[in-house]
Amino acid sequence: MNTALVNPASPCQVSGGDQASWSLLTDLGRQQLAIFTEISSTLFRSSKTIRKIQQQAAHRASLRHEAATKKLCASCTPADLLGIQSELLRFDMAEASQYWQQLVATAQQAQAEIMTCTSHMPNSPLGNSLQSTLNAFQATPPLVNHFLPVTQQVH
Repeated sequence: MNTALVNPASPCQVSGGDQASWSLLTDLGRQQLAIFTEISSTLFRSSKTIRKIQQQAAHRASLRHEAATKKLCASCTPADLLGIQSELLRFDMAEASQYWQQLVATAQQAQAEIMTCTSHMPNSPLGNSLQSTLNAFQATPPLVNHFLPVTQQVH
């Protein structure tokens, strides 16, 4: 094991061979910290997007149920009651489908971004093995969006 000899007059000097290995070691740590920080940023951004999706879904549901409440407070026939109830059910089912689709798309996007960050790690065995998986994840959202139409997109 090589240990650096420290001269009391200049405590920061390291011998030539040790300086190269020290530089490589600190650079590796810096690169890993940068990657993990980028992953954290991706998770926080995704969390913010998910919260926005939840707030928008709750807002739309609140407005729809307030309108139904006003209709129910007015005098209405049994047929009107059935119509109001079926309209609420139809909108709630469509909203739930849209909500889950947006959550899945956000999660897939975050996962693809995290996989991209991870594949940038130096000398990572994940770099080559994740590339095909990453390509599959990036191709999935257009397929999902094609089969499950969304009426509103969250940005």
